Amino acid sequence: MDTTSKTQAIDRLKSAQNILITVSSNPSVDQLSAAIGAALLLSKAGKHATAVFSGQVPSTIEFLKPEETFEKNTDSLRDFIISLDKSKADKLRYKVEDNVVKIFITPYKTSLSSADLIFSDGDFNVDVVLALGVDKKEHLDNAVMSQSRILHDAAVIGFMAGKLPIDTGSINWQSEKSSSLSEMMAGIADSFGADLLDSQIATAFLTGIVAETERFSNEKTTPQVMSTSALLMNAGANQQLISTELSEEDEQAPTDLPKPDEEGLLALPKEETGVQPPVQMPAPQPVQATPQQQQQQQTAPQFVMPPPMQSEAQALQEKNRLDQINIDEQGNFVSAEDQASGDVPLTTGQNMPEHHDKTIQPPVHQGAETFSKYVEQAPMSGGTLTANTVPEALDPSTDPLAGSLPSTEPGIVGGLRPEQQMNPDAARQAVLDAVNAATPQQPNQPLPPLQNIGAQILDEIPHPQTQEASPPPLQMAPPIVPPPLPLPNQQV
Repeated sequence: MDTTSKTQAIDRLKSAQNILITVSSNPSVDQLSAAIGAALLLSKAGKHATAVFSGQVPSTIEFLKPEETFEKNTDSLRDFIISLDKSKADKLRYKVEDNVVKIFITPYKTSLSSADLIFSDGDFNVDVVLALGVDKKEHLDNAVMSQSRILHDAAVIGFMAGKLPIDTGSINWQSEKSSSLSEMMAGIADSFGADLLDSQIATAFLTGIVAETERFSNEKTTPQVMSTSALLMNAGANQQLISTELSEEDEQAPTDLPKPDEEGLLALPKEETGVQPPVQMPAPQPVQATPQQQQQQQTAPQFVMPPPMQSEAQALQEKNRLDQINIDEQGNFVSAEDQASGDVPLTTGQNMPEHHDKTIQPPVHQGAETFSKYVEQAPMSGGTLTANTVPEALDPSTDPLAGSLPSTEPGIVGGLRPEQQMNPDAARQAVLDAVNAATPQQPNQPLPPLQNIGAQILDEIPHPQTQEASPPPLQMAPPIVPPPLPLPNQQV
């Protein structure tokens, strides 16, 4: 506690005659209760004390009768001046009759009327401004802040309880250990005279203490607070009335909040005036392109979106369709769609199209659509085709190009008899004819499904829309044929 500031504040208040007591622009119950008690205390000590608050006083302190103490403005602190030409006045005296003050002016060699009098306002009659709970001058009540003349001429003293910094006036008394401003004012009451505390003043100070300590239940409740409260109760403070009035404030506070419904949901209050219609925004106006921009748009390459990728649902549907492919009695793969449309693959005994000997073609793409095809290449020889299939050795008697084991018979060269030996030119031509015959002529023409083999539907492989021309037939280089071996009895 700053004892120096406390002593200076008490001495300045004791020497002052006209004291203005005020609070902040947003005061607490403690500030208002302390201002009411201070105004009553200083007035009982013989001071001209006036409490000013221009805001709305809360209903919880109506039992303190704040309307009898607080004033809304500072008009009562200013003198009212009546001016008269001194050459027309001889004597001046006043007389108090009941509740009326009569002023008597004796004229000098003339007559007087209201036209001879001039009425005006004098200066503010304030010696000290006592600011309770105001940390800065800018936070003073609006009625006091509007009269800068008062703050300029009068001395300002600030009181603050707690640790909130204060910089209000020339003298600032801050008590960090005090629970409230009411406790501070009650502690210095004896400095202005003995037995000044009465029931009304003590009740006002105890109201502020109870409000700040939350009925002596929070951390601000100290032994000093209890001692001061006991002193105020001995002076006549109505503790039961205070507890009842402050309890009603706590009970009324939650009524303004919305209550949850049966499902535990809070319904926001609706305004009686209805819902404001949405703001209609003007429609955007199209921007006219310049001739140069139009030409650029026409010449610019158009971007074509690629076909959308197959979704998971479509992939699952395609898988289910493949699972529905069955094998009929003849060994053919037939899907449910083929059975419904009557499109049944050809059997082995039916005529195959011309292109049945062509190579397997990939799926054909037309725009964004893709068509799956069956395996269209039939095996050219018997046997089972597997991943591990290896070519079978042919009988040398059926292979005109294959050699045989060396023989000692006369006339046999390379394992061949003279009637089985072939001219090298004829063999070369036979190879070229076989290669040209195996070259596909129309690789992009779809082929019908084959029978009696493990045909499967090929996956859809994206291809460009434009199809490239078929490559020319493969031209094989002439094989290198070794010179014939000399026959027996032939000279080299």
